[in-house]
Amino acid sequence: MIKHTSTAACQYMRGPRHGQAIIEMAIVLTVLLAIIFGGVAAIQAIGAHYTVTQAVRVAAHQAALRGSTGGLVYDRDYPLATAPGPVADAARMAFAGSVFAEPQYATIRARCTTNPCRRYSDIT
Repeated sequence: MIKHTSTAACQYMRGPRHGQAIIEMAIVLTVLLAIIFGGVAAIQAIGAHYTVTQAVRVAAHQAALRGSTGGLVYDRDYPLATAPGPVADAARMAFAGSVFAEPQYATIRARCTTNPCRRYSDIT
């Protein structure tokens, strides 16, 4: 009699576990998808930051070599897509190969530490 009772109790405890695999899969899949999509978003943010940093570096280098802001009025914002001059052209070229950032959403402002700008003066 004791053997029969313990066998019946074990069978009862195993019975309700039919949906356990589905619940575990749903929990693991949710965590896995959050990690994957979070990683993709982080890669996009890092790529956009790199593209903008390179565009700023190239434009400042070009302005320092020319000794001027290259057609940009001092301390004025321009949309990068329509900004005049070789400094803006250099910045647009830095954006050209990027899949993370678009130049039509960027603005450019060139400012020298000395006014008027001289060659190799600090450019921001």
